[in-house]
Amino acid sequence: MVRFPEQKDYFVGVDSDGCAFDTMELKHRQVFIPQAIESLDLHDIDDEYRKVAESVNLYSRSRGANRFEALALCLDRLRLNRSLVKRVPDPDPIWAFVRSGQPLSNDSFAEYVETHDTDLMRRVLHWSSESNRRIAETVVDNPPFSGVREMLSDAHDFANTMIVSATPGAALRQEWGAAQLLADVDVIAGQEAGSKKTQLASAMETGFETDKALMVGDAPGDHAAADANGILFFPIVPGHEVNSWLELRAEGLARLREGRFRGSYQDGLLQAYYDALDGHRGA
Repeated sequence: MVRFPEQKDYFVGVDSDGCAFDTMELKHRQVFIPQAIESLDLHDIDDEYRKVAESVNLYSRSRGANRFEALALCLDRLRLNRSLVKRVPDPDPIWAFVRSGQPLSNDSFAEYVETHDTDLMRRVLHWSSESNRRIAETVVDNPPFSGVREMLSDAHDFANTMIVSATPGAALRQEWGAAQLLADVDVIAGQEAGSKKTQLASAMETGFETDKALMVGDAPGDHAAADANGILFFPIVPGHEVNSWLELRAEGLARLREGRFRGSYQDGLLQAYYDALDGHRGA
């Protein structure tokens, strides 16, 4: 169970990549996608892989999926093209890990590979580990979206705040620390703490009422994690992040405190969010 330094009546969880920080496209375009092409030896179909990977990770309802799940989904989609079936590895072993119930972290995957050692799984481990290394080297001193700092400060006045993320904890500490945001964060939960659903469940076990708990995220998976715990959700709309943070600070936090968030207000936010996501996908 999560331990807060001081238990408050309200809770606000915030995702990191693509939500608080404009790092999602950078990490996928410059690290995860080219590293997958390198590690899985997909150079001869790099254009096809890049197109599918950008859709899966950035421009569809699978945006923000765990890296191993997203990779398996990319390979599945590529194999729908009959001409690529023999060229693209079967992702079933990756799916087996995703569905194993183990934490979907790099360390957990490395342990899993020890007893499920195949050429594909070794390549996937290389992709994941090398991606972590390259991100640590290349994605540094990235500022948060405008409005994040002010919203966190306002929220922390009355709520326990927690980073809820699939990013490794060390990377979160570095990134949020460099941006000087940690003073208004009570708990850092990274991929080692389990799925976002699990992280939120741990926070809720401390006793928050569901209508006094809010998750802020940019991906449908963030919404699903909030729904699974019965709590409120505020979507950060890709491409309109600054306006989203301004709306959250100006209106969303007040509605959270006054019990006016659930219902027509949240429904309207979600409608606009999914319309924007589906529209981007179809563009």
